[in-house]
Amino acid sequence: MSDDNPPEYVKLTPEQLTDLAAFSVGGPERMFREPIAITDEVVQRWTSIPEGKVVTAPLTRGELDGLFFGMTQTNASVLMLANSIRYLSFEDFQAANVAFQKGTELAQSADANFRLFFRAIMQKAETSG
Repeated sequence: MSDDNPPEYVKLTPEQLTDLAAFSVGGPERMFREPIAITDEVVQRWTSIPEGKVVTAPLTRGELDGLFFGMTQTNASVLMLANSIRYLSFEDFQAANVAFQKGTELAQSADANFRLFFRAIMQKAETSG
């Protein structure tokens, strides 16, 4: 195959658009649509620990999962947003819109997963030594 004759782009089918819109990382329980707050009380507790102090924070597997899914969702978001540009270049506006919306949703969910992870550390951190 040469660059002189690139393959024709075929727009995504309705089924493919549905699959794209349904894509998730971590399942519904790890896809957050609402922002996660870190209260002033938690921030004050955390910032009361001197920067040079060593801390320990016993985390659950679920809290560590939050870090993993936040990182994975960030990557998926970047790829989805890149694909939205690709779809635009092929004038597949429906696919571009779905990919853009999904990329934004994944970015918001990643932020929520990161906030849950770091909120757990801030709440559970204890100084040692």
